[in-house]
Amino acid sequence: MQSKVPMTLLLNPDQSFCAFGYEAEDIFSEIEEKDTDDGAVNFREENCSQYYYFQKLTKFLHDKDAGISVNQLTFAFEEEVIAFYCQNMHLERHQSFPTQQYKCVVVDIGGADVAVQIKQEKNGTFEESILTSGRQLGEISVYNEFEKFMETIGGKGIMKLFAEMDMGEYLTMSRDFEAKKYFRSKSGSIVKIRVPGRLHELIEQKHKGDIPEALQRTIYRERVTYKHSMLCIPFSVFETFFQKAINNITKFIEEILTKTDTKNIIIIGRFADCEIIQQSILENFKTYRVVIPPDPEFVVLKGAVYFGHIRNTTSFRVSCYSFGVGMNQQFSSMQNEDDEQIDIEALSHGKTDIYPLVRCGEEIELGSEYNFSHFLKTNLREVVCELYVSDRKYFAYTYKKDCKLLGNLLVQLPSETNIVGIKEGIVFSDTEIIFRVTLDSGQMFEKSFDIFDERYFPNF
Repeated sequence: MQSKVPMTLLLNPDQSFCAFGYEAEDIFSEIEEKDTDDGAVNFREENCSQYYYFQKLTKFLHDKDAGISVNQLTFAFEEEVIAFYCQNMHLERHQSFPTQQYKCVVVDIGGADVAVQIKQEKNGTFEESILTSGRQLGEISVYNEFEKFMETIGGKGIMKLFAEMDMGEYLTMSRDFEAKKYFRSKSGSIVKIRVPGRLHELIEQKHKGDIPEALQRTIYRERVTYKHSMLCIPFSVFETFFQKAINNITKFIEEILTKTDTKNIIIIGRFADCEIIQQSILENFKTYRVVIPPDPEFVVLKGAVYFGHIRNTTSFRVSCYSFGVGMNQQFSSMQNEDDEQIDIEALSHGKTDIYPLVRCGEEIELGSEYNFSHFLKTNLREVVCELYVSDRKYFAYTYKKDCKLLGNLLVQLPSETNIVGIKEGIVFSDTEIIFRVTLDSGQMFEKSFDIFDERYFPNF
């Protein structure tokens, strides 16, 4: 039986947290039944803000009462822990990829479908890059098809009316169906779904007859039966609920494979534990080497464990954004392609051009600094250094819509000279980007930006 907790959030009237998951569903159904004026708000299958919960999590874990030292706490991106899992698949008893050098595509068909390309080199380093993400393709469509099936029996809108009249029984039926999705059924078997009493009553009132009579008026009259409050659905009919999801997932994987030359595919995520989905993927991609690990819904969790205990490789991320520092129109670098060295009359205001530090799609190594060195000729005793971000690979001007100011640093300059060597750079850590400015005297100025903070990395 699948033990997935529903993504249901219940808020109090003041929008403070009330409950989550099954508890939220149960409390909300009680509120509905009592028909009170509590004013609670229910968001079904809500994609909650990761940042809000992430901040609460770190605050709790960093709290002295939690007993976890900050230097013993590391955060990793999902694609990183997936890569660590792939690298350590040999620790489990199933087929694994070569340990020396390989490339594969990992397709997560859990909640929001994600595809990550993992590449391991001979020297043990690996890199991961997100090929696509954020598309809802699978599970929800299966339940939608089941509700359409119920409407052929009880009439259009019957499930919506059922939920409005008795949310508790509606949720019970939903959970029953959820469990049946992962049941290891065989061809020719019967899948039984319990019909709550309130739904039976609604169908009787609407059709002036019971469910067996309603079934006789549908295309399922010779295949689906109703006995002992159970809909008895042949496996051949039950499979049809998955067809839309199968088509979407197949198309999703086919699109991914056009972006890579690998023949190795690993399927993970909670929906990958569904036997119907497994068989369809294996059938549709016979010419590829497809691996579906045991307990695929726990791959990310297992990868996180490996990440924490066997972190003996160098990880390269691929930058999702481009970063650069603001300059006036005439500038050059001690590190530029022509090895020219030209003084810059940089001002604290009016910068229009950008010198790129990292471009979108480029590999980045955690802990390494990506910088730009130049001389600053000015009579000012302080200047403002600016860091810009863009979702485009090539961006050149600070005033363009595809460019946003990430943040700035107020840098104090020495009074002894009006020519100062200055280095502006960024350093990537697990969860932060550090904007660092270093003077030739060794004096350093820094500012950190939380990668998960949408104020710094908004949608373009």
